[in-house]
Amino acid sequence: MVKMNMAAYSTDPVFDKTLPWIIAMVGCCILLFITKSSSTILLSRVAEKVVQGVRKDLYQAILRKNIGWHDERENSSGVMTATLSSDV
Repeated sequence: MVKMNMAAYSTDPVFDKTLPWIIAMVGCCILLFITKSSSTILLSRVAEKVVQGVRKDLYQAILRKNIGWHDERENSSGVMTATLSSDV
């Protein structure tokens, strides 16, 4: 027994049957694009705020140190600047 493809013998065009599915898929793609873009933007903003807060706390902690603490070689201004920019 041989099965025949009934869609090939149908009088209705295939495009008319698939058009709602095509529209739904395009709509889903647009929605996915918007949500993915939004989540990426919001996550980057949150990460920037966290890094900014940590740098601010570290900078304030460095400023509260005694003046003699800054005289040591491992606590020089260059080391502290590198720490603020890279380690955070």
